[in-house]
Amino acid sequence: MSKLKFLRRTLNSINQQILENKFTFNCAFFSHYILKNTIGNVSLVKFPATKFKYSNIILQTRPNTIDFWACLESYEPDLTYFLRKVLENQKGTFIDVGGHIGRFTTLMAKQRWDVISFEPVKTNYEALKNNLAINECETFAETYNLGLGNQSSAQTIYFNPKEMGEASLIQNNGKTSKDEIKIVRFDELMKRREFEDLCIVKIDVEGHENNVVEGMSEFIENHRPLLIIELWEEHSQNLILFLKSLGYKRLHIFWFIESKHAIYMDKMYELYNNKILRYEYQ
Repeated sequence: MSKLKFLRRTLNSINQQILENKFTFNCAFFSHYILKNTIGNVSLVKFPATKFKYSNIILQTRPNTIDFWACLESYEPDLTYFLRKVLENQKGTFIDVGGHIGRFTTLMAKQRWDVISFEPVKTNYEALKNNLAINECETFAETYNLGLGNQSSAQTIYFNPKEMGEASLIQNNGKTSKDEIKIVRFDELMKRREFEDLCIVKIDVEGHENNVVEGMSEFIENHRPLLIIELWEEHSQNLILFLKSLGYKRLHIFWFIESKHAIYMDKMYELYNNKILRYEYQ
């Protein structure tokens, strides 16, 4: 698909979901993704704060950011399908490690799951809390302005102010801003917490996932949750070995125990086959 065709399709999705400031937003989109490629790296119109309708929830974006990508129906489609369709009519505990502005935290809280959400960047955390409040489901979500790791510490996180969903403890040239955050071990923080039998853990921490899993290893060994992990393979070899030693199998982003989760993974396998994506059990 050409870039122009992709942007046209994206703009069509935006106009179907956006609830306010449509004209200004469209001008900003055109300026940011099309004009700046012809007149230089300058956006003449800034993205306004606005609201998007996604599934049965509303997500509010922040001004001068590209938060809107996380609001689109097409964002992370396999994970979205899994949470909305495969888990339909199910209830359990959903743990969101890297909650960003709350796309998945809010979705699962709205579905009346028992949600625990971690987001270390303060402005992201405030946006997440705001989206829970807008959807009147904050009573179903336990939120922490913390990051998870294998030891308690203060660390520096790096980010691009316009692309806050890619904040990472690993610095690169695109991340021009930084913040000091607090890291804790999940096993220590949640050692007295009770969890539902069906437990889903989503981990999206931009290369820090090995440390996150190390810090919740006791929880994983005891509860055998279904894990959804955005892996940076070069940082995750110990994680892969650990999960396989516990009997976990892998299907793309999903790590599961066959005896507990096969009913859900078979549906995802069928979806991938229908879409000719060629993801196989490993």
